Amino acid sequence: MSFILMPFIIFGLIVLFAAFFTVKQQTAAIIERFGKFQSIRQSGLHLKIPLVDRISGRLSLKIQQLDVLIETKTLDDVFVRLKSFCPVQSN
Repeated sequence: MSFILMPFIIFGLIVLFAAFFTVKQQTAAIIERFGKFQSIRQSGLHLKIPLVDRISGRLSLKIQQLDVLIETKTLDDVFVRLKSFCPVQSN
């Protein structure tokens, strides 16, 4: 009898462990249910429905600096090049 129940117990444990997942700090996980957007999960320990929900992607929430060169003409017809700093979220 125990040989018959053993595959069911192992399958149940695999499904139980697949239900939990963690999201690291400064990242977000995108959850899809049957291929359709379900939610965005922030950092921490989360629960999902195994075989139904899946993690379709992870996004980094860190902000990086992007250097932008701007060239402009002043009122006295002098061309000036400026270096501007724009914060950009990295993916």
